Amino acid sequence: MQPNNFALPAVAGSVFFNSTTPPVWATPHYGTYSFSNAISRMPAYLRDWVNAIAIKLDVDPGMVLATLLSGMAAGINGGKVAKRPDDGVEPLACFTVVLAGPTTGKTRTHKLVHAAHNIHDICRYKSYQQGKRGATRDTADSDGTLPIPAGAARLRSVILQDTSNRGLLEALEGVGESTAISIHEGQKALESVLFRRHLDTLNVLHDGEGQATITRGKGDRVIAHNATLTTLVMVQPDIFGIHLKKQGQAARGIGFLARCLFTTIPQFRNPVDRSLKDPDECLAVYHAKVETFLKHRLAKLEAGETDPDVIAFSPKACQLWHSMMAEHRQLTNTVYWHVQDAANRGMQNVVRVAGIIHSYDDLEGDIPPETLEAAWAIVQWHLAQFAELFPPEPLPVLPPPKPTSRHKQLYREFEDGKVIVNCITEMCWRNQESDALKSKVFIRSALYNARFRTALMRLVDEGVVLESGEGNQTRLSIVPQQDAYQAKQPNRISMYSSL
Repeated sequence: MQPNNFALPAVAGSVFFNSTTPPVWATPHYGTYSFSNAISRMPAYLRDWVNAIAIKLDVDPGMVLATLLSGMAAGINGGKVAKRPDDGVEPLACFTVVLAGPTTGKTRTHKLVHAAHNIHDICRYKSYQQGKRGATRDTADSDGTLPIPAGAARLRSVILQDTSNRGLLEALEGVGESTAISIHEGQKALESVLFRRHLDTLNVLHDGEGQATITRGKGDRVIAHNATLTTLVMVQPDIFGIHLKKQGQAARGIGFLARCLFTTIPQFRNPVDRSLKDPDECLAVYHAKVETFLKHRLAKLEAGETDPDVIAFSPKACQLWHSMMAEHRQLTNTVYWHVQDAANRGMQNVVRVAGIIHSYDDLEGDIPPETLEAAWAIVQWHLAQFAELFPPEPLPVLPPPKPTSRHKQLYREFEDGKVIVNCITEMCWRNQESDALKSKVFIRSALYNARFRTALMRLVDEGVVLESGEGNQTRLSIVPQQDAYQAKQPNRISMYSSL
């Protein structure tokens, strides 16, 4: 379903919720799922990271949160999976679309969030080059601070630059591989063949199950088994609107847009907590954790271990999840009735976001209820924006029913009767008489004899016209008291009552 008008959603509220506020999942109005509510539910470490980037770069914290979650997913995806309370398994991957205008800080935010990913990619590339040259021992980077493993078996990029379907599958070739397509100039991605013709491949990689295959010719194929993909497309709204006009219906129909978490930058920035003392220290912790996850995942892949670690929910979180599931079904059938495709993916994204947040938290063990509530608030905030970006289409205008031959006949008699009444009225006014000669009315009406006689007979029967005299001296007059005449015939409904 393609939207008729593309517009940014309304500005979210700025009211922070306190501990006395009922759970966010109990409120059946997506207008209350604001960014301020989502950030108030987050763990302290994640809220500090969002505020640190927003303060450092002077950008909207909503854009920061969406970019940061994608960067966190790119670091942990492939290394861990989340087990749902219904025994399903979700990879910690997410598809994110950020709609932000020019000069809003998309590029700066993207570079800062993915700084550790880029450093890791550079290290892997140097190691791969040394392996091609036959290096046998570890060396150091040019500045002497970043050790490079000698002789990498293959090049595994974290942030993939080649957005073609061939380049994507070549990067994922193998079992349990993962990568990320993260672009701050989204026009490049949206115009690529991958996003225009191979959205089914992206859907398979989003689910993380099955295999994606491409044939290179002469029986040579590239196969990725149980591979996962994280995507981040930061694009201007007008460019995305053009993409929707061309590919929106296909992308919506195949389920790609329903898998995405949409974020739009409001007209006025969301509030930022500027009481944070040391933003650089918070960002250093974030980058250190990303680097740790990337190194751990790479070591497992190089050792041939493709099974990711499994994160489960605590018993209390499982109970809360089932309550949220019941509430979400109600929201899907009421508030989100026009975006049921995206709403049906809501709980799937809740599990993924909860797994991502818990992986970066210092807490050990299973996912607690507080983390699940934070993930719910974040996903509902994204879903509310999706519902406003894709409003319900107006109901189609049904054509009027085709008139039958009987309807045409009645309409013709009605029009002929109007002509006869007008002729009688005009002739009586001109001659200053109360009636008019029938023969002259016939001539003046310019009607065929049969049509004149049929319409006049109907007028006389309905009590609109009174016929007096005989032969050539027959005269016609308008009955002044129609109500008295029609009262004698209660079962007759006059079609000339409006004359």
